[in-house]
Amino acid sequence: MAKNVGLIGSVSGKIGTMVFAVVNGIQTSRAYQPNVSNPKSTGQSMQRARGNLAGRISGFVPRTAIMGLGVNARLRRGEFLRNILKKATATYEQGSYVAKIQPADVQFSKGAVQLPVTLSSITASSHSVAVVLSGVADTVLSPEVYASRLVRLVAMVYEANSTNLVEVSTKLATMPTQGATSTTTMPIAHASGFDVFVYAIPMSTEDGTAAAVDTSVVGLDDDEIAASLSVNGNAVVFAYGQSVYLGEGNFTQA
Repeated sequence: MAKNVGLIGSVSGKIGTMVFAVVNGIQTSRAYQPNVSNPKSTGQSMQRARGNLAGRISGFVPRTAIMGLGVNARLRRGEFLRNILKKATATYEQGSYVAKIQPADVQFSKGAVQLPVTLSSITASSHSVAVVLSGVADTVLSPEVYASRLVRLVAMVYEANSTNLVEVSTKLATMPTQGATSTTTMPIAHASGFDVFVYAIPMSTEDGTAAAVDTSVVGLDDDEIAASLSVNGNAVVFAYGQSVYLGEGNFTQA
């Protein structure tokens, strides 16, 4: 790539055998290369398989399930997809490359907010998954800090004993009191046997105020929940923490 000096204005696009672009405010050019040297090389085939996987997962995952709401939505969704491209592995199966990602390697959010709960159990049944959470003790988080915490649950649903993703469900968890447990039931539309992998996204009101969310809004996205917590017309802003893979449940069709 060459840096062009002396051009008046900027040029973008292909002109003859050259391709022009502006990179970081600098006019550049390169020779047009119409043919990829080896589009079916092992490396490119594996990368395309990873890209297909990332696109498929992204197509199922609702915006609610990614800590990407608000100002940095596009940036954070990009981070979500890049993590899949980085962590997925591609293997050659029955004549083509297939990409897979381990459940623990899927990352929905990043940040410094500590997860205020631990997992007690995951129970999958027909059309639902019940997640039982335990609130951490007051020796881990003070009652004042705990009151500002919320948890968004994300359930990735696969056909039983397969890598075929069929559904992603998400819901704000019912928060237990500290030292106690609570159950959040998430609806699953898939009608037959499935494996479900559950994740928790730690959330906190940015100013540390208590977050008493009404049960009527727990299925909405974070923007709408923040608006429901508004004070004098000022919507609450959420901070987030690193998403945590909680575990897996299985439902076998009778």
